[in-house]
Amino acid sequence: MNLPEKDREWFPKWLGSYASFPGVRAQTGSSEEIVVRRDLVIEFLQKLLAAKTPAWQRLQAVRAIEAYQGTVLQTSVVDCGHSYASP
Repeated sequence: MNLPEKDREWFPKWLGSYASFPGVRAQTGSSEEIVVRRDLVIEFLQKLLAAKTPAWQRLQAVRAIEAYQGTVLQTSVVDCGHSYASP
């Protein structure tokens, strides 16, 4: 994977932060693979938003999770694209 230098620096940090998030940690258990589920990613991003993490950093965090999912888990189950609820 060809990533810019800053992404190579920050992606592991963001992934570590996601992996240590309580909901993710509870689902991962003793497994070496980090669980990536839509609800957990949304919960994690909401936590970052509540902590006033800038939008560009939240985007970088989700890109790190997507990169992990695509390269390590080799899946694309979590679609971080737009999702609109029915009215």
